Amino acid sequence: MNWPSKARALVGSLRLTAARFPDDAALHALVGELSAKGGEFASMWPITASSPPCSPRTTCGIRSWAC
Repeated sequence: MNWPSKARALVGSLRLTAARFPDDAALHALVGELSAKGGEFASMWPITASSPPCSPRTTCGIRSWAC
């Protein structure tokens, strides 16, 4: 497993979810808590602002998302 890549994908996915649900207080509280603790999440959160979390792929004729 490529942890840095997976972590960026998850943070990007969380950013998209937060944008999709701007009134979700619990979600924004979680982001605030993770950001306040610093570390990897806090450094990745601003970087993933415009980065898609995953890319489309097709396997056996079924389109899915690869993170």
